[in-house]
Amino acid sequence: MLTSFVNIKEEKNMRKKALSWLLVLSLMLSLFVLTPITTSAAEVTQRYIYDSAVLPNGDIGVLFIYGGNSTSGIVSGGILYFGIYDPDTDDWTQEAINPGGGAPVGAKDTALALDSSGNPHVIYVTSDDNLGYTAWNGSSWDTAEIIDSIAFGGVDGALSSPDIAVDSSSYVHISYLDAKGGYEGGNDYSAYEKDDLVYANNTSELCCLREMQG
Repeated sequence: MLTSFVNIKEEKNMRKKALSWLLVLSLMLSLFVLTPITTSAAEVTQRYIYDSAVLPNGDIGVLFIYGGNSTSGIVSGGILYFGIYDPDTDDWTQEAINPGGGAPVGAKDTALALDSSGNPHVIYVTSDDNLGYTAWNGSSWDTAEIIDSIAFGGVDGALSSPDIAVDSSSYVHISYLDAKGGYEGGNDYSAYEKDDLVYANNTSELCCLREMQG
């Protein structure tokens, strides 16, 4: 009987994960248009979905910005949220991301990755165009690490288009664009200046992110 029970449970988990992946695919397709969604006809506050992932138990983790207005995929005036959807029970829960137990953070753009334990790691563009990084430690969101512009020429640049990955050792790897990235050596190329691709990680010191220019 125990073997039969285990097999049935495994089959249910497989079906749940298969359904979760289909739902994630649908959510990912929606990212290309950033269409605002609402959970009910009576609720008019917009949710802009930016990223999603299947959690180890088959639930779907959804990263979104709640409220604000969107222009060309960039949201202003919104609050960063993480939600969980259970496709078995159709239950939905959500909470504002509040790094270090502080106030919820505003975000313009954001991305999500899971570590080997299934904990979400989040990178986001702050209201002042820097980057913030936080992760769920199992009970709360860690205090945010802030990444600012390389400030080539002494002028801060806006950071944008963040992406994030977590490797098997739970080290974080982040890429983004810096409007004032410049490069080592200090050459002035302002006549044809473009946003620079920059890479940051915490593989040298687990506590701290460091930037490396791409």
